[in-house]
Amino acid sequence: MLAGGTSRRFGGAHDDKLDVSLGARSVLDSTLASLPTSWPVIVVGPPRAISREQVTWVQEDPPLGGPVAALVRALDVSTGEWIALVAGDTPRGGHALPGLLDAALTMRATSTSCLDGAVAVVDGRRQPLLAVYRADALAAACEAIGNPAGASMRALLASLALAETPVDPGDARDVDTVDDLAFHRARGAS
Repeated sequence: MLAGGTSRRFGGAHDDKLDVSLGARSVLDSTLASLPTSWPVIVVGPPRAISREQVTWVQEDPPLGGPVAALVRALDVSTGEWIALVAGDTPRGGHALPGLLDAALTMRATSTSCLDGAVAVVDGRRQPLLAVYRADALAAACEAIGNPAGASMRALLASLALAETPVDPGDARDVDTVDDLAFHRARGAS
């Protein structure tokens, strides 16, 4: 999970949008609650108070280095064959991840080409921060990109073969604005 941003698009109403309440939980806690309970969780960003137990916290290098730098850091501590990625400000994002993993595993088993993962698609647009990736393919792409600080996710993923998988738009909607916050409060975050 990526949780190291600055909340600058949130309009300055809060220093850290991940701590904003969605009712009974913060945005970050809602995202964590949406993840399958049996999955190990690595959160890349500064440690915060959360209710989920057994979370590994790491910091990207450099801090605020962007999503590619965060992925590199997550790969440093991950031991799994697959990396499920969700942004910390996507309160319902974890609901989409099991389906994405199923899609990737099914397509990988039935395809003659090597599939590197599955990425969520909403209204024809890829959501690269809501996806599952083969850890070795992602690591190779990170190495090829060079310095990860400020690197583009699009550039990172250009060499990967990804299954584009439609997901519920509400599950993919992050909290970038006050309107997004109102949407999740009205829908119920988890």
